[in-house]
Amino acid sequence: LDGALNHLLTRPDIKHLFIFNGSGEDFLDRLTDEAKERMTIADSIYTSVSHKLNSGCILVKHVELIVKYKKQFLSIWELKKEHLSVMEKTNQKHALEKVLELRHQEVLVVKKDQKILGSFLDMCRMVQDYVKVDLSEIEQKHSENLDSKALNEIVTVRHPDDHSSGKIETFYNLSPALKKTYEMLHDFKESHIFRYCWKRVAKNLLSSYEDLSEEYEINALTLDDVLECVFKPCYHEFCQLYSRLKAGELTFAEVDILFRDFTNNYEELKKDLRICSRYHRDNGEWIDSRAQQIQQYHELHLAVDSATVIDKVREGLRLYGDFTVLRLLLNFRDEFQSFQQEKLSCMSPELIRAKKLLQSITDKRRRCLEELTLRREFVNWVKEALEDITELKVFVDLASISAGENDMDVDRVACFHDAVLGYSSLLYELKKESGFE
Repeated sequence: LDGALNHLLTRPDIKHLFIFNGSGEDFLDRLTDEAKERMTIADSIYTSVSHKLNSGCILVKHVELIVKYKKQFLSIWELKKEHLSVMEKTNQKHALEKVLELRHQEVLVVKKDQKILGSFLDMCRMVQDYVKVDLSEIEQKHSENLDSKALNEIVTVRHPDDHSSGKIETFYNLSPALKKTYEMLHDFKESHIFRYCWKRVAKNLLSSYEDLSEEYEINALTLDDVLECVFKPCYHEFCQLYSRLKAGELTFAEVDILFRDFTNNYEELKKDLRICSRYHRDNGEWIDSRAQQIQQYHELHLAVDSATVIDKVREGLRLYGDFTVLRLLLNFRDEFQSFQQEKLSCMSPELIRAKKLLQSITDKRRRCLEELTLRREFVNWVKEALEDITELKVFVDLASISAGENDMDVDRVACFHDAVLGYSSLLYELKKESGFE
């Protein structure tokens, strides 16, 4: 039937069969037996599908096919009803379109229920190491292939003259409270912040159960238990975080925990914040500034690392110029524990300026500086042995003669040459009075 119905609804020439079928007896008598048989089969399929559509015992995939090719389905109906008066034809076509609309709505509702139920199952699996939920029955229903099921087996099908045609019940039997919960979980499942709250609540629940397990046997949670014990406290915490984040009242310690995965990925961070904003129906004007503050805080850590290395270089090369800008960042490092309790909106302008000055110190450059601080004795020896970079060539030539044809010694001389030449600006061009600039 699948192939035949698809052919019936997709082939433009199929309408000719129904045109011929409505012709007079003289014309039909001139057709071959094969042509008559095809006309009979097409008419039978259409009549059967139309009856099933009206009763609701039609397969879900057939409803979707009819909706997709609605124009052809209605065109065939009109050809079959040529004998009706204009009034009868108009009324009956309107009734058919109403039935098709009802069936389409029913398919959309049951498929939406399947989708939001899938999101709920995904969220439960995410925390299965912390809480156990009795999902056996609902997992079995969710795994069923809806396309191959008759619509009246999975929804309470409605009819145009039903007064209750507005409400659609599916075989998932979701209570209004659970359905609303699953819909919200579906909306939030991609939110990093919501998933953080979800896992946190589940872990807390595990801790409370561990305290009770010595005295009581802990059963798996029911679906209603998940609503009360996991979703509601999770959503409450999520709303609190949203409000404090929007107002810039999250502490830097919380930013460290919540947003460490978004380092150097701030467009994704904005997407996450938009999920929060969209559900709470605000205009999201705060998102760009808050994402920028989080980015600045992350970059501040990199700047502090660079400042620490530069301070070691200053000490190793005995420079006594102006390094005031480093002091701000080094103070931040030294007082980090107390700073973490400050709010996101309290980022110091002085710190931001200091951070910007060190932005040119990339991770690669920072590692190069770090190597210099780790080789302090070698640096001191080089500066004593070679008073000026111009002496490097002579030194290397003599060392190459000494190395002879020993490959290892030749490589050592080459490495020495590259290292000293590469760091020459720091070793020989910096004066003792040089500062940060």
